[in-house]
Amino acid sequence: MKILGLYNNICALELFEWIERQGHELIKTSDVLDPSWCRAEKFDLAISYTYRFIISQDIIDIFDGNIVNIHNSYLPWNRGADPNLWSIVDGTPRGVTLHYIDSGLDKGEIISQVLADDIDEKSTLLSVAKGSDYCLTEGEKSSLAFRRSILASKDIKQGELFTDDNIRVIRPSYGIAPKYYDDIISKKSKRNIKRGEPVTFDDF
Repeated sequence: MKILGLYNNICALELFEWIERQGHELIKTSDVLDPSWCRAEKFDLAISYTYRFIISQDIIDIFDGNIVNIHNSYLPWNRGADPNLWSIVDGTPRGVTLHYIDSGLDKGEIISQVLADDIDEKSTLLSVAKGSDYCLTEGEKSSLAFRRSILASKDIKQGELFTDDNIRVIRPSYGIAPKYYDDIISKKSKRNIKRGEPVTFDDF
């Protein structure tokens, strides 16, 4: 197959080198795609991994829809940039998804996805986002304190329903992001949660 490899981060090169070892012809680029060039090259497939540009519908049509993206999140959670970082900030499921590219942002049909194993709570935002053993700076730690998340406003017993009366959206950002508030309401708590503790996805 003749494959176009789209990337921005050098971490994608290991994947592309593996594809070449399988006997496929692969051309790599980090540039904005030119429709005329894509049409002339007659690629069979395009693989996007860390590519930073949104792919237009005319490019998708040239490939007859044969463009896939590897996204480092468990879609539909954390579409867009820095998905690993936001999975920790928002307390959402972590994983990786292979999906077709369409006109939406990380909204194409899912081909396959894997839910990552639980990450040690000692792991930091940067260690997961960068893939190394980084530590948060004091500035990065303090920035979490100014973001809001969902915390228990009263003691919540195991089996008790989450209600407007026992959870609130307040600072700091150590729990689930506020956008999931309505999803939590009326669900049962899986554990005893003390007043002031963050609510996580494992709690319901």
